[in-house]
Amino acid sequence: MYKTRFVLFSLAAIIGLLFSARIFLVKPTVPPSPPIVITPSLTPSQTPTQTISSGSKFKSIKISINELSVETVSTPEEIQLGLSGRSEIGSDGMLFVINPPRQISFWMKDMLIPLDIIWISNGKITGIEKNVPPPLTGTPENKLINYPSSNPVDYVLELKAGDADFWGIKVLDEVLIL
Repeated sequence: MYKTRFVLFSLAAIIGLLFSARIFLVKPTVPPSPPIVITPSLTPSQTPTQTISSGSKFKSIKISINELSVETVSTPEEIQLGLSGRSEIGSDGMLFVINPPRQISFWMKDMLIPLDIIWISNGKITGIEKNVPPPLTGTPENKLINYPSSNPVDYVLELKAGDADFWGIKVLDEVLIL
């Protein structure tokens, strides 16, 4: 009787060990990830999540002696969304193409990171807003701060806060879109 219990207990222990080893030795299969897309928030109460679209357009720009790789956006929807919902920029920055050139105002709706905002007109930097903080979570739209350009611009460049100083970018620096 004791022998039978011992054999059964031993078999159960061996089966348990084999099952446990299978868990650690067999790599689970993961289905392929869907394409990455930019997704704006659907309601004001949701915190948006956004990643770089697989169809994003990147350009190089030269400011003074520095060459930066920037994601470009040009449609009204892309411009309104901007970097909202991103926890990081993913490149050196985002370049907004403002066509036709005009005086424009930016806000930090749904932003998660602080930014430097650089206003560009006719190939020259006309203004810089440094270290613009993201709003507190839940800030109503009518309480968000607007950051206007002081004159008509044809481009706006957003960089990670502190990068304007890091790259030595100043008002009147020449900007070349490559």
